[in-house]
Amino acid sequence: MPVVTENRRKRTAELMNFLLVKFRTQAELAQFLGISAANVSRWIKGGVIQSGNATNISNRLGIEEQAIEDFLSEKITLKEALEKKKDKPSISQVLGLAYQLDPADQLEIVATLVTGMSQELKSVQGSEKKKTRFNPDKLRHAIDLTCKTRKIDIRQIAEDAGIAEDAIEALLVGELPEDKDKRDDLFQDLAGVLIRELTPGDDYCIFGTKEALEHYCEITNDC
Repeated sequence: MPVVTENRRKRTAELMNFLLVKFRTQAELAQFLGISAANVSRWIKGGVIQSGNATNISNRLGIEEQAIEDFLSEKITLKEALEKKKDKPSISQVLGLAYQLDPADQLEIVATLVTGMSQELKSVQGSEKKKTRFNPDKLRHAIDLTCKTRKIDIRQIAEDAGIAEDAIEALLVGELPEDKDKRDDLFQDLAGVLIRELTPGDDYCIFGTKEALEHYCEITNDC
């Protein structure tokens, strides 16, 4: 197999993998590109995108017509190709062109837009459902250090913070309150009680704010 064809095949696969991250299914991708699902399937399985289809893909992606062909020909990277944005037409220009199309083509545009908007909505909804995670070992370290330094136990920490001891125990096994307001209150109360080591020596510091304690405990939002 000629090297040029094999390299183009690899770049076709790279492009397809990138597009499937956005569109998720071959059917949605085919609809966006305005081609048959069979073509998409063939490219994914090792086919090669020819120049005509490369131009069509560039147009669909809103980049310069030659961009994808240049990528497939190894002249530029995929990132560079995607950065070759066309100047965006005004809404009036788009509508003017759309009104010149046949009704069937107009329906295709609407269907493509709806598909794209649906994917964006799913992405937003997915981000809103992210779960809060944190490192309970860091909190345990802060509690142990506080107990050792102040010569108290976890019950005294709970009393000083004005929270239930079992609430702290739950945190130590990685269970965060589902309600964000409750979580904020809990970490705010703990922040003024716990201390953390500043250096490997005997220097310590009170957290003071829930933000500082949350940062120390590596609280993040993960899918």
